[in-house]
Amino acid sequence: MAKDNSVEIKKFADHHVITQPNPLRKVLRRVPEEDRDDPVARAEKALADLSGEFKSWMAIESERLAAAHAAILKDGFTSATRDG
Repeated sequence: MAKDNSVEIKKFADHHVITQPNPLRKVLRRVPEEDRDDPVARAEKALADLSGEFKSWMAIESERLAAAHAAILKDGFTSATRDG
């Protein structure tokens, strides 16, 4: 692939501005406005979909942490209690 070496240099009294070509412009794909992805909207929808599961998920995680804490209190901090 041939490189575009057209560097633009603007000279001023006290400085120069050097502008290099942007190679990413060649791979940029324009998407029509109606086809644009909205990652924030997708994330909000995913959170809304998960919100019904949060209460049961939090109960399971709380039980798991309580069991791990009880195991550490009983047996101390060992490799088995650390990994459990």
